[in-house]
This record gives sequence, structure tokens and C-alpha cells, in this order.
Amino acid sequence: MSRFEGTIAIPSCKCILALCFVIVVGSVMSGSRSFKLLAVLALTAALGACDIQTYDDAVASIQNNTPPPTPPTTPPGASFGPNFSEIQAGLFTPTCASSSCHGGGNPAAGLSLEASSSHANLVGIASTQDAGIQRVNAGNADTSYLIQKLEGTAATGTVMPPAGGIPQVDIDMVRQWITAGAVDDTIVVLNPIQVTSLTPSPNANLASQPAQIIAGFSRDLDVSTVNALTFTLFASGGDGNFNSGNEVQITAANISVPGGNPTSAVFDLTGVTLADDTYRVTLHGDGANVIMDLDANALDGEFTNFPSGDGTAGGDFIVQFSITTPVAAPIRVASLSPTPNANLTAAPAQITAGFTRDLDATTVNALTFTLFASGGDGNFNSGNEVQVTATSITVPGGNPATAIFDLTGANLGDDTYLVTLYGDGADVIRDLDGNALDGEFTSFPSGNGAAGGDFISQFSVTAPIVLGPTLDQIQAIVFSPKCASCHAGAGSTSGIANMDLRNADAAFNTLVNIASVQDGAVVRVLPGQPDNSYLVHKIEGVAPVGGIMPPTGMLPAAEIAAIRQWITDGALR
Repeated sequence: MSRFEGTIAIPSCKCILALCFVIVVGSVMSGSRSFKLLAVLALTAALGACDIQTYDDAVASIQNNTPPPTPPTTPPGASFGPNFSEIQAGLFTPTCASSSCHGGGNPAAGLSLEASSSHANLVGIASTQDAGIQRVNAGNADTSYLIQKLEGTAATGTVMPPAGGIPQVDIDMVRQWITAGAVDDTIVVLNPIQVTSLTPSPNANLASQPAQIIAGFSRDLDVSTVNALTFTLFASGGDGNFNSGNEVQITAANISVPGGNPTSAVFDLTGVTLADDTYRVTLHGDGANVIMDLDANALDGEFTNFPSGDGTAGGDFIVQFSITTPVAAPIRVASLSPTPNANLTAAPAQITAGFTRDLDATTVNALTFTLFASGGDGNFNSGNEVQVTATSITVPGGNPATAIFDLTGANLGDDTYLVTLYGDGADVIRDLDGNALDGEFTSFPSGNGAAGGDFISQFSVTAPIVLGPTLDQIQAIVFSPKCASCHAGAGSTSGIANMDLRNADAAFNTLVNIASVQDGAVVRVLPGQPDNSYLVHKIEGVAPVGGIMPPTGMLPAAEIAAIRQWITDGALR
């Protein structure tokens, strides 16, 4: 480096030393005293100019004269540099472009950040979350929605990425790229112009309609050639066939090439309703009206993969995508109280049905929520069934997925009952979307996956037997069902001719104060003394003769206690 500015450059120390070496050698060879003196003076001046005091210093100076290191391309502390290719590799691809976020066939917010399409989807493209701002406004980082999302200052949504903000030093690299014009340094200029990306992606199956269709190209577009004649969208008409004559052309709200991104074209669907169907996107490269670049090259459009084309100008780019809105499962019964096949000891106060979705309350009534008693035989096909009328049938305002059959004041006797929630017929239970009940029941939730089908369940009421100290009650609960088949007087299978338990009068006459045939020292029933009554000995299994009665097994403790109490109270008729 020169030590002074001007037209004359002072030689470097190495050059001066080399010159001195030549002069010294020359002086020795010539033998001239004046030349030798000149050599010594030159060497002294050179060493002084180089600020080297010793020979070792001179050697070290020569050895350490290495070029300075190349400065790093990535700024200190940043994960990537301020070029689009570096931002894509360091941020968009590893952090944003997963299939569950901004990648795949149906990217979040219609923004694909995959390497093939991110630039086309960002620069100059209006945000779908804040229509008044571009995703990337080339030259202005502060008004770019991408920066606002990264820095957490956007008016809508949360900071991105959702897993947590990235370091500000990395955001500054994105800012620097935008401020410098948001240039795509990955573009390889192809000739002719080709399609490099499309969002939604070819053959995507979307769960909802896109807000716009964005096509990316390999070169800047001639804006005048991108219009409703060269960028078209058709619906198949519901059959997925574009040759059946029922296709419908979709009119865009606007077709544009963003001023800040002349390699993208946008088919705006704002205010346009797309039904569930298959859709065909065509970017025209053949015919009277074609998409061109600024050099008037027609689109090379034939598509098998990106970039499009066969290497020759001309050819339509044609792809399809479909929209299939998820169908909500039909409304189903999620719970019932009393539970199916329950055996109750008392009549319920109400029947409560829970559902998987909110009910259309107008469809829940006495025609769609019914209760029948079997008529005492447990059979609902014998013609003696009796419909039970509810006090009310309601859907609570605070719990619209519940229906209540109120039994206040109803008298449900011991019987089997049939609950039906209707999903078939003229009157059915429906949800707020008009779906009929999917009712067939094997387990909760009900149904076979298709709307329709009655929910049918049974429960029974068997009130517990309460025995009292009367002979009529004991006769009904014990003697008639458990004893009379053997003890029926003369000719009975018991062989005891004078013991008849077929009715209360006969039982009283053949039990109370009647001597036992098996143990003549004891009477069958001694009023006031259950411990000295042979009937008690037999039912408690302590009689000295014969086995316990009834022979099928000891009576329940409550029934034995009732018989004892009847005897204690005087064995009255």
C-alpha cells in the first residue's frame, strides 16, 4: 500500500531491500568506493523506512506478510445472510414449510413457503389476514406483513413461527433483503418463460376454497398478456369431467401481476363462492391469446412437473385441484339415563338423552321422543303396550345437546319400558344443520355413520318387596310362589295331607296352632313365639327332622324376618 496519496508511489519495504541488494552486489563487483558508499546508505535508508531494527525483524516481516482473511458472508450472530436463497434455506424451508403449516397442497392462509413457490407467494402479494398490506412490500420492510408477523406486531394472529419468535438478528437479515428490493437470487433465467409454481398445488384436495390462485413464473411477465383470456378457472359441474359440456367458468374478482413481483400472477377469488367440485386452472401458451414475458416469448406451459414446458415456446399449462368440504358426522345419541337395560328399583323422575351435536329444539317432541310400557309381559309386540305421556319434553336452553322427557306426576309401575328417539320416518330428531338422527344402537355413540335410524332402548322398574306382618303379604311373597306347588293339601307332592299353602285362608287354617306331623311336640305356628314354631325351624334349617324349606334354598333374610314378625305379632288372620 502507498503511504502517501499522489501520482508517485513509494516502493514497498521488500522492493527497497531487493534494490539495495542489487546495489550492494553491484558495488562489490565494480570495486567502486563511491558505489559501495551509495549501497550502504541505501540499505540504511530502507531499513529505517521499514521500521525494522534487526535481521530477525526483517525475516519476520517477510514471513508474516500473508493476505487478510476473507470476511464472512453471514453477518456475526445471524443464522443466515440477507439473500433470498439464504433466507429460504435458513428460515422458510426448515421452520415454515412443513406440511402442517405453509407447505403441502393446502398451506395455511394460502401461503406456500416451499422453495419452489415462496417468492411468488410473498413479494407483492396481498395478505389474506390483513388485506391492506402486502406479504412482502419490496423496498419497505416496515409495511411488509412478513416482518410484522416475525416481530409480533401484526394486527391479526400471533407471532410466527408459532413455536416461538426467531432472533432479531435473523429478522434483520429478512428486513435487509426486503429493503434491498426482495430480489430472488435463485432464479435461473429460462428461455422461453415457464411456470415454476402454483398455489393451490396441482391435484391438491382442499377442505375449503382458496382466497386466490397464485402462479409463479421463471421470468418477468408482460402484464398486458395476463388476463381473463389467458388465466382461466373452470368448475367441472360436479362430475369431475371437463368434456361433458356442463363445465362452468369462474369469473375472478381480479387478475393481476403485482407491481412488486412481476414474476407472479394472481387470480383473486374475493367474493367468489366455490362449491365442492373439481376445478381446472389453465395458463394459456397456445392460441390467439397467450401469456408472454417482456421479450414476447410465449409461455412454455406443458405440465408434468415444475418448471413447466418441453423447452419450446407455446403450450398450455393445465392442472386441477378439488374442494371437498368435510361433512360433519350425523347427530348421534351420546348417552341415555336410565342407561340401556337398567333394572331400576324405583321409577325415574325423567329420561335424559345426550347428543353429539346441538339439537333443533323444534324437532324434539312427543312424536320423536316416546316411552311405552310393555303391559306387564315385557313384550312390545303383543298389542297390550301402553304409551306413557310425558309432563313435558324439552331441550334446555343452557344445554342444547340434551333432551329431557319429564315424568313428574307419572305413575310407572313395575314393568319393562321402551324408549325410542326417532331418526326414521316423517318426524325425526335433527341437529341445527338439518341432519337426521343416526340412531341405531349397539353402543354409545349410536349410529352406523349415516343419517337416519331409530334409537331404541329398554329399562325395567322392579320395586323392592317390602314385607309386612300380615299373612296376605306373606302369602303373596312367600307361600304362593315358593311353597304352594308342594303344600297343596290332600294329594300334594309333599305327602302332608293337612298342610295347604295355596291361599291365605288355607295357610292360616293349616298352620296356626296345628301340630307338626314331623315333630308332634311342636306346633307349626305358635302365636307370639316364633322360636317355638316349627315353620320357623324349617325355614331357618334347624328342624330335627327333614331338610330346609323350601328345598330350593333358604329364604332371604328379609322374608324370614317378616314371617317371624307376623308370628310375634300373634299370627293374625
